[in-house]
Amino acid sequence: MYTDTKTISLNRIFSRKTFYTMIGIFISMVFLYAYFLTSITVNTAEAKQLNVETKDLMSEIATLEVEYLANVNDLDMTTVLASGYVEVSNPEFAYTGGDESTGTAFVLR
Repeated sequence: MYTDTKTISLNRIFSRKTFYTMIGIFISMVFLYAYFLTSITVNTAEAKQLNVETKDLMSEIATLEVEYLANVNDLDMTTVLASGYVEVSNPEFAYTGGDESTGTAFVLR
């Protein structure tokens, strides 16, 4: 009779621990689900914002490239000389880091 009472008491303790463990796991899973769902939502919104910013920057770069090409085509020798540049009649080149084919060239006046 004593062993039956002890077994029932152990079963009750075991079932109570199992129940609390299952409740704890369930609550943990709910919190993890909410965290990952929020994380996915935030990352998706950030990715959309980054795509918009990338498109805006690409558009701005294209506009600047068109401006640059228009300005380069408008350059002539009189404009350059009026800006303070001088024409070098006999340029001399100084090479660093190797021979003429691989080194960096500098023009000396």
